[in-house]
Amino acid sequence: IDSIARGMAELASASGAPATSIEGIPVTVVSAAQTATRIPAPAAVNQEGGSLVEITADDLPKCTNCKTCYQDLGELFEKTKIVVDGAAKEVSRVIPDVLDKIEITPELVQRASRVADDCDAEIIRFHPPEQAG
Repeated sequence: IDSIARGMAELASASGAPATSIEGIPVTVVSAAQTATRIPAPAAVNQEGGSLVEITADDLPKCTNCKTCYQDLGELFEKTKIVVDGAAKEVSRVIPDVLDKIEITPELVQRASRVADDCDAEIIRFHPPEQAG
């Protein structure tokens, strides 16, 4: 059984798959002491190279899981679990590299702005793309 588990771990690391998940939900371990020294969480980057929306690693533990962002804008946000001071907490995060996979439309920008405004914890930072012209 150990060799099977070891083989599966090797396969997962070789595939680039997340090392840890619970029932298909990505898990990140964060302590209050680590949040001050961690690299910011990935942001959705618009086509001009700036982020459209972001939730920093420092702000993730502040999420109240109101569900607004990932229910209203599931294209950019996903539910995840983190560990804060030893306790599991369900939060939302920006899907890593999401804007490499979808097109930024005026409707998406408008919805992202509204979701950021509606965030109960006020942790979503919205950065509108620069207008051409």
